[in-house]
Amino acid sequence: NADESSPSGQAVSQEVKKAPTEDAAQSLRSLRDRLKRFEQDLQRKQTHRDRQEQELIGIEKEIADLNDKQLDTERELDEVLRSRETLQQRYEGQTNALGEQKQIIRQWTRSGYALGRQSLLKMLMTQAQADKLVRTVTYYGYLAEAQNKRITGLTESLAGLTKLDTALQRTSSELSKL
Repeated sequence: NADESSPSGQAVSQEVKKAPTEDAAQSLRSLRDRLKRFEQDLQRKQTHRDRQEQELIGIEKEIADLNDKQLDTERELDEVLRSRETLQQRYEGQTNALGEQKQIIRQWTRSGYALGRQSLLKMLMTQAQADKLVRTVTYYGYLAEAQNKRITGLTESLAGLTKLDTALQRTSSELSKL
């Protein structure tokens, strides 16, 4: 150990002792730097994940809102379709009733034309019994009144058909919007 007792030997010995300590310190600094980078990277990834979770929550809310709107639209569509079907049935019913009323008016018109060839004055002159004439005139009065009621009903049916047609057109336009 004469080398260690010499001044140059002591310097070498100290350097040999320093070297592992310096290497360990350098290694420790390097590990701390790596650990710090890992922690920073982990923090960035967590922040990114948190943002993505918030974005996902927002998208899920939008999907839920759109599903609600779709259900509302489907309910509204069903309601409009039912309403349209009801209106269509009423329209067909009134169209049929109108056809029947037209047929009755045609029959009355033919009957009136056939009876109209005789004027009231001619009937008065040919009637021998006054009470029979009064009954006939009263009958024709009732018949005319019934015809007027039918014609009024026909006019009302036409107005109702016009309203139903307008309602059908409106529901058709609502359907096209949906």
